[in-house]
Amino acid sequence: MTTKLLLGKDLNGNVTYQIPFTDTGYETTLVAGVAQSLVVPANCTSAWFSYSSGIDVFVDPLHTATLPGAVFASTTADMNPVARSVVPGSTLSFISDAAGYVKVSFYEIAGYWTGQS
Repeated sequence: MTTKLLLGKDLNGNVTYQIPFTDTGYETTLVAGVAQSLVVPANCTSAWFSYSSGIDVFVDPLHTATLPGAVFASTTADMNPVARSVVPGSTLSFISDAAGYVKVSFYEIAGYWTGQS
């Protein structure tokens, strides 16, 4: 079962921006300069990312992630994203120039449009 993303509320009904632990999470150790991929599970439309302190991780939802070069280049990757809309069955690619840990927590947002086809 995929955990639904519901923001917590305090006693006054105000949103506290806390999220629940998920039953659909994945973790890995990145090796410097080596891209790794992860398929977004069925029914999951939201991904939340955690990283080791002090490392920069590029996450690409469309291509194999690469490290940036010395000049500006077009990319679909984001550096150290916190949360992103995702498409079930799509592949996320991760890369860093340093070894470190990555954790991805997936959630279902019922009726949520991801903006991707």
